[in-house]
Amino acid sequence: MFVGHYSVAFACRTERNKIPLWVLFVAVQFLDYIWATLVLLGIEKLRVIKGFTAGSMLDSYFHPYSHSLVTAILWSVVAAIGYGPVCKWLGYAYSKSAAFIIGLAVFSHWILDLGTPA
Repeated sequence: MFVGHYSVAFACRTERNKIPLWVLFVAVQFLDYIWATLVLLGIEKLRVIKGFTAGSMLDSYFHPYSHSLVTAILWSVVAAIGYGPVCKWLGYAYSKSAAFIIGLAVFSHWILDLGTPA
């Protein structure tokens, strides 16, 4: 599951856009960072069920603020807009096309999760 997310980061990294690979790694996992934070805060819910699936015992049964279509789009826009100030703070080159790529990388997480069986 995670390999697919990181493959998007590798695919987005080019010499032309100059986006650091670590930034793309954060972008493709951004929705999961939000999800984990919201689970720890008790806003989104999960339960551990032994033998739930072959790959995981986690049943994430309530996650509308991190992984729904509407919020995935909103988080993608937030990431694209937030990329500029982060670039300035870290001293990286900024371009609008790179910000757009960051937004697409964040949204790719939702697309890849859609095709992943629970």
